[in-house]
Amino acid sequence: MNFWHQGLPRVGLGAMRLSTTPDRDDATALTVLHHALDEGLRVFDTARAYGLDENDLGHNERLLARALGSHPKGGEARIITKGGMRRQGPRWIPDGRAATLLADAEASAEALGRPPDLFLVHAPDSKTPWATTVRALADVKERGLARAVGLSNVSYPQLEEALGLAPVAAVQLGLSLVDDAPLKSGVVRLALGKGVAVLCHSPLGGPKRYAQLSKESWLQVQAQRDGCTSHEWALAALLALHPGVVVLPGARREETVRSSARAERLRLPEEALRVLRQYVEAPAPKLAASQREDLPGEVVVVMGVQGAGKSSLVGPLEAKDYLRLNRDTAGGTMAQLHASLRSKLLQGHRRVVLDNTYVLRALRREVVDTAHAAGLPVRGIWLELSAEQAQVNVTWRMLEAHGRLLEPTELLRGGNDPTKLVPRALFGMVKTLEPVGDDEGFDSLERKPGYAVPLPDGEAVTLWGVDVVKDPAGLRALAADQGRRVVVGWVEDGHAALALKAKLPPGVESALCAHPAGPPTCWCRPPLPGLLLELAKNRGVGLTKSALVTSSPALRSLAQVLGVAVQALP
Repeated sequence: MNFWHQGLPRVGLGAMRLSTTPDRDDATALTVLHHALDEGLRVFDTARAYGLDENDLGHNERLLARALGSHPKGGEARIITKGGMRRQGPRWIPDGRAATLLADAEASAEALGRPPDLFLVHAPDSKTPWATTVRALADVKERGLARAVGLSNVSYPQLEEALGLAPVAAVQLGLSLVDDAPLKSGVVRLALGKGVAVLCHSPLGGPKRYAQLSKESWLQVQAQRDGCTSHEWALAALLALHPGVVVLPGARREETVRSSARAERLRLPEEALRVLRQYVEAPAPKLAASQREDLPGEVVVVMGVQGAGKSSLVGPLEAKDYLRLNRDTAGGTMAQLHASLRSKLLQGHRRVVLDNTYVLRALRREVVDTAHAAGLPVRGIWLELSAEQAQVNVTWRMLEAHGRLLEPTELLRGGNDPTKLVPRALFGMVKTLEPVGDDEGFDSLERKPGYAVPLPDGEAVTLWGVDVVKDPAGLRALAADQGRRVVVGWVEDGHAALALKAKLPPGVESALCAHPAGPPTCWCRPPLPGLLLELAKNRGVGLTKSALVTSSPALRSLAQVLGVAVQALP
């Protein structure tokens, strides 16, 4: 299987910090890059966004071009660059629009003095359909703006989808011995199995985890035993995973470059690599009968987004003496919860149920590995639920717990309370959701429909959208309506709400969201379901019997989710 980097040294250089640190010095940076070429490094990683801010785009690419052009071995180098990332001062903002990727690819080719050997999308953009971004990558290659294209910072589902849309040659992931989520999620195995090279950025943990790696006592022992530094051992371990893996440590000093280059020459003991290699050689194994403990037991993992109905499945198990581990009730992090699982199993607990969202494959793999290490099989229950139904369930749970919709300030103080979930938390959960796969090592896996709130039966009313009532013709039609009427929708602020209410005919009710514009911080902003659900619960409105007069896309979408008929202005 020929990988993108075939025939090249597999230790490269990440050049980002040569341009992004305030104390950067171009002369020193050029010396470091030249030294990397002297040491035999031939793969260099850069990006259009690597600079101080939006006024410094392309600095790192131009710097690299100068270094390669002024060194006798520069022509042997292979350049990786990335596009699709905007800068706004210190902020990094993904921009996966097709026009942006094409413009960035053109600008990168100009800055480098030639098309790059590999052009990657810097990171997925949640505001742009992933398929749009990936197809733009294919267009970059077809136009000759890069010799090959690939992805960076992607999940298993995103890579899986992209493989069918573009000639993906490589995928760049944050992978190190202290950040092994890409291994546990299966994205590394998927890439290598498809002939896609895996480029490890931050292979020493990056700025956030570098200190943690340096303090790992087991790593220091291994390195001393094998005659190298702990950082060299960490790089060599990643290289030993598979020939399709390339590491891209950053460097600002010549000694760092020399140390990185030494890592490729190390040969580590096979036994030291066994645990790591299990994640790339095959799908997660199920627990063989010969590995199971004599005492019966199991670990049950109930998974799904917030509001999917996980807790309703836990009660019967708790009645059978299953120990429940749940982060909402226990507090802390998922890492602490999994540490508690290990501790409980060591203490002799044989039946445990975990009901958490588990949107990520890597987190689910941790539970599977922990249970199997204790000789217990793992039963998975995956609750399928649409994003819209999850919003309904979460909002209804809030109404049942508090009797009303909570204000944004109350939600922000909610912590881990599932009845006080902020909208962005659910949005983020749904966006990062990685559907459960048969390759994750569950000894049995059941997929079930998630819970759908049964809405109460109530009175048929006519709901009038704010968009209609603001029009004089709509206001006259509202006045002519003789039934029960409720005006619903979003207005700019509290003053606008009062002004609108003052115009309404006598007897007309209202249910208005008056929170500020921008990303929703409340559950009452259409198309979020709060306004109509509160009418159903607290004012006796039968939503499926009612009709909504509106031309607003947000209100139409909301009506469709809750089964409300939509009518045009009479």
